[in-house]
Amino acid sequence: MPSPAQIEANRRNAQKSTGPSTGDGKAAVRRNAFRHGLCSTMALMSDESDDDFQELLAALIEENQPVGLNEEILVYKMAEHFFFQKRASFRMTEELDCAFQGEKNAAEIGLLLRYYTAADRGFARALHDLRKLQKERKLQEIGFVSQEVEVAPSETPAAPQKAPQTPAAAPQKWSRLSQLNPARHKFASNPPQPAPRKPGKASKMRSPTSLTLPQRPLNRARIAAGRSSRRKPIQSSGGGGGNVGLKPVPRPLIVHWFFMAFPFRHAICNESFEGWPFADAAKAIRKAGYTGIEIAPFTLAESPFDISPTKRKEYRDIIESEGLTFVGLHWLMVSPKGLHVTTPDAPLRQRSWEHIRGLIELCADLGPDGVMVFGSPKQRSTTGGLTRQEATHHFVEGLRSIVPDACRREVTVLVEALPIQQADVVQTLDEAAAIVGEIGSPFVQTMFDVHNAIDEREPHAALVDRHFDRIRHVHVNELDGRHCGAGNYDFKPVFEVLQRRNYAGWISLEAFDFSPGAERLANQSLRHLESEIAQLHL
Repeated sequence: MPSPAQIEANRRNAQKSTGPSTGDGKAAVRRNAFRHGLCSTMALMSDESDDDFQELLAALIEENQPVGLNEEILVYKMAEHFFFQKRASFRMTEELDCAFQGEKNAAEIGLLLRYYTAADRGFARALHDLRKLQKERKLQEIGFVSQEVEVAPSETPAAPQKAPQTPAAAPQKWSRLSQLNPARHKFASNPPQPAPRKPGKASKMRSPTSLTLPQRPLNRARIAAGRSSRRKPIQSSGGGGGNVGLKPVPRPLIVHWFFMAFPFRHAICNESFEGWPFADAAKAIRKAGYTGIEIAPFTLAESPFDISPTKRKEYRDIIESEGLTFVGLHWLMVSPKGLHVTTPDAPLRQRSWEHIRGLIELCADLGPDGVMVFGSPKQRSTTGGLTRQEATHHFVEGLRSIVPDACRREVTVLVEALPIQQADVVQTLDEAAAIVGEIGSPFVQTMFDVHNAIDEREPHAALVDRHFDRIRHVHVNELDGRHCGAGNYDFKPVFEVLQRRNYAGWISLEAFDFSPGAERLANQSLRHLESEIAQLHL
């Protein structure tokens, strides 16, 4: 046991080592949390400063308090993606400056914008994974034990029976979950407050979005050097020797969709690539310029219950490895055959809605924040002598029964209006919006499909504007079902409404005529949509 003299000596010695106090000293130890050294440096361009990156990294470390190697790497990836985004922003500013001086460099700007959005998506993904790891770690620390029952491999799990939730309890559960992400769910009336910070940390914590990196001045000499390949040699007018000089060639100002401050997110439905290996289809979709993939479940398996957890993870990994985002599911009831959600046959109706519950699980397993477009005309139209009103009642009650499942997995089911010739249950966007209002859940919304709006009497732009608050997804195609650009549909009025209302969802191509070939229709559609969007600012 130490003597009183030793204790006093220790106290005096401790006062001589209180940590760094100067700016240089603090900078020298700011990376001490990274014990392995794998995330201490980043490849930088010649005109970039490592101090800027280390300042950002230090702020993120202090804000997120990573524990363990995995969390530290995710924090480093957040800093890296944010720095990439700033780099793309600087370069895009330079290219835009040249564009407004007459240079035709839309391709360069388009490439930089893709880098910018990819970095933004990478930051969000790293943050999502970090929060998930931290949540799991905290649950382990408090001794949380899962209440799910493990099923022996030899046993065949029975189809889950969902107990109906009482009307009084259900809204309370939905309200709680909706407050977890107020940016996504606008109905949240009491958004959560940030958790209290640890004592002594509050004064130094900063958000990465509030960190201002120094703005680089335009390097006009480097820009001019990079443009030399675009200058054409001309013959000197002075004569006497044929002197050849370089003179800038006047070019018209190009107004391109990449210049827009509000870019749309483009996805494509994967059944256009039916018969392709899933990995090859994902690669082709990304190569065409799309950033999202929407999946028809029948292209993966006959039933969602046939897709194992391992296979689901494989699909998800392929999507992410190609730089794509999983958007959601559509064509929900093509297989297995014989399902029907409005039939008077109660056992068949129950089995059909269990199929929808299985798709909700699949959708959540393939990616976060997925949507499920509920069209399926043959499986929801009147049958068995029911009237439209009776079939619609069965449809609404079935949707209401799956709300707890959608809420639990944070999957949004979208009621799709179908034209008269396809279905007699929910034929207009007004009817779809009314059902959404009747159910009253943020996880049951609606969407707009160009082809399926052919019977609407009101201009499509006006419909989208009126029901915008309940529209979570948009399908684009020609009125006859062909890919965009194969007909003469004018997309600009609808896009103008979406842009004015700051639409945050996806513009997803759903073509019904695959005869041009998957790659051709994918490329032609996206180029046509880009040209339509480019004209919004003309």
